[in-house]
Amino acid sequence: FRLFALHSQVAQEDQELVLQKPPPNICNVVLATTIAESSLTLPEVIGVIDFCVHKTSIGDPSQMGLCKISAQWCARSACLQREGRAGRTQPGWCIRMVPEKFF
Repeated sequence: FRLFALHSQVAQEDQELVLQKPPPNICNVVLATTIAESSLTLPEVIGVIDFCVHKTSIGDPSQMGLCKISAQWCARSACLQREGRAGRTQPGWCIRMVPEKFF
């Protein structure tokens, strides 16, 4: 398998690798981020590993005009959208890195 982490800090050329068809008998696995919620079909992705978090910019009331980046839990609908990245072109799976009762 080939493992991809797709987020804004990954170089453009590295992000584009996930769009290329992998060699025979190799599949793609994506670490889910907000980019996995897009409608983009990633070829040969059979697996998604989702930590069920996203980063968001939050205004800091103690610091007028300043924002901070904070990790927040994703909405259930966002997690389901991320799951949809796997199995679009063949059967797939999704692992959420949270307790089953949490989701």
